[in-house]
Amino acid sequence: MSERNGKVRLVDMLQTAERVVASLRGVDVETFLNDGDKRDATVYRLQVIGEASFMCPTRSDKHIPRWNGSRSRACGSPRWRPFLN
Repeated sequence: MSERNGKVRLVDMLQTAERVVASLRGVDVETFLNDGDKRDATVYRLQVIGEASFMCPTRSDKHIPRWNGSRSRACGSPRWRPFLN
């Protein structure tokens, strides 16, 4: 993969993340959980970001911080535990 393609993928990932944030702005958890279309669109966009990240050149890994989602407050809160099983 060329350097240009790697940069294009990173820009696509950023734009997709911005779309996720924009679509969830002002939406509370209950509304999100009750809106199947919004949930499906969010999951799809997050999958797109994840798949694109595997296609990025490995040398970009050193510039991207690692995140352990299992340690986040949202994942550890009682409200979310039923959805994690």
